Amino acid sequence: MTPDTPLATANPATTIPAAAVPATAGQDNYHVDLGGALSGTPEPPEPFFPLRQDQFLTLRDGEMSEFRSMRDACIGAFVAAVVGIAGLLAVINWDTSIRQQKVPLAAMAILCIGAAAALIVGLVQQRHITRTLVGSAYSRLLIAIEKKFGITSKTA
Repeated sequence: MTPDTPLATANPATTIPAAAVPATAGQDNYHVDLGGALSGTPEPPEPFFPLRQDQFLTLRDGEMSEFRSMRDACIGAFVAAVVGIAGLLAVINWDTSIRQQKVPLAAMAILCIGAAAALIVGLVQQRHITRTLVGSAYSRLLIAIEKKFGITSKTA
């Protein structure tokens, strides 16, 4: 069989181009079984990139920075809303406001809804961070590289 001869497969138009076979190749570099499977020489190893410890730490921290910043912003919004609610409760004389029909209920409702929304979004972001750092392929790779560098694992 020459390099441009059709293979013994269901598609007779399938050929091995001459450019795919090295110039020094002989009959021993490939073999066609009766089933039509083609086996060849193994590919060269994949290239690697040497990674310094500081580059790894930047890469590790950069992956989760969006989720952490969103979580931290939600914590800030929740704390601000709780302070606003506490301020309304402490400053307003509710008996007088209700008698005069000047109930700041809208402000209280907006602050309560904002606090609840910030808390829920913050908890969802923390759950995502925890799932990514605990049970994913990303976390297993981080642990393997951290062992190579001798770094103790960092919590979220």
